[in-house]
Amino acid sequence: MSFGLIAFASTSLALLLLLLMRMEIIMATLQEVKDAVAAEAAEVTAKVNELLVEIQRLNDLIAAGGSVTAADLDELKASVEAIFVAPPAP
Repeated sequence: MSFGLIAFASTSLALLLLLLMRMEIIMATLQEVKDAVAAEAAEVTAKVNELLVEIQRLNDLIAAGGSVTAADLDELKASVEAIFVAPPAP
């Protein structure tokens, strides 16, 4: 083997190892993002379930002949905003 071929092989191997290390970092970051998305999805699902319970409570109240008050609607609005409106930036 000539020196040029050995140098090329060494450089190629070093670049390959560097690429593999970068891929490992990217994959770890990707997993962190997936975990964060899953956690956020679980939180949103819980909030939506709470909202559905509140809507059902209002439906039951109406079905029983009761009336929905402005406070009930404000509470429902606050619940929806808590799910879908982003909090202000710090």
